[in-house]
Amino acid sequence: MNNQRNRSAFTLVELLVVIAIIGILIGMLLPAVQQVRESARRANCANNMRQLALASHNYQSTFQKLPVGVDGATGTNALSATAQTQLLPYMEQLNISDGYDLSLPAWNNTGVTRSIIPTFACPSDDTSGRTLQVQSFIISRSNFVFCFGSDKMLANRGGAPFWRNHNPSAYPSLDYYNDGAYGIEVPRNFASLKDGSSNIVVLSEVLSGKDDFSIIGTDNECDIRGAWSHFLMGASSYTHFSTPNSSVADQGALGGAGRSWLVDTRDMPAVLGSDYHDYQAAARSSHPQGVNVSFGDGHTTFVSETIDLSVWRAVAAIADGSIVSLE
Repeated sequence: MNNQRNRSAFTLVELLVVIAIIGILIGMLLPAVQQVRESARRANCANNMRQLALASHNYQSTFQKLPVGVDGATGTNALSATAQTQLLPYMEQLNISDGYDLSLPAWNNTGVTRSIIPTFACPSDDTSGRTLQVQSFIISRSNFVFCFGSDKMLANRGGAPFWRNHNPSAYPSLDYYNDGAYGIEVPRNFASLKDGSSNIVVLSEVLSGKDDFSIIGTDNECDIRGAWSHFLMGASSYTHFSTPNSSVADQGALGGAGRSWLVDTRDMPAVLGSDYHDYQAAARSSHPQGVNVSFGDGHTTFVSETIDLSVWRAVAAIADGSIVSLE
């Protein structure tokens, strides 16, 4: 008597078909998972940005003015505290800000500037935990920058000395005017936002530079973008001269000692040279197809990189009479 039982099994062809179907399903699922993760990162980025916007409101309540984009160091006549530095006490960072000496330039305050501030980072970028070292000056990386308006850093500088010799009384020909909510030693308040605080962008994102080291004579190149305690354009400030994630190159300084302060890359195009009346940096992010922005009233939204340039510039100017909506 034959007790052998008939047994069924997958053929090789059937097994390959099953594997192919599983591969297709995984291929369909992964983009959805990545999209959900990026959506969460973008929301977290917007929340961090709101913390800065809320801090600026608390600062306004205390001093009846917003912090200036870059303040001067009174003891040295050199540029010092950025708006981010001035807002640290209003972001539960008093233990860090107490160590900042406002009579000294930022590069003499490395004990503070090297501090990692998680709220200053967008989780979609690789910023968190990184620092930039320029000589002995160490700056933690960041992503959030304040708006200097619709044009260049100092469009009307007129050739007057600026970097160390920036005292308006000593150099009356130096025009500090810019049309944004923040600027160099030019304080604004909410009353200055004449087009309405809910219509004016005051804060956005930049990608943090990837070259984190520069020692003159050893390595003369670094990327200052996303360095929250430095005064150069793209470090703590930006403008709406170009649209978000623009292919138009940011423009920055080639230092007197031969140091390059920007590094040209595909995602962060840059050119060097000229002067402060030509310096500008666009809003940039790792979010697909746009950037987060905050308005003067504190609300935050996502703006497409395809936005019309005239609209983008209009929402940066505080009193041009153009009331447009990004919602």
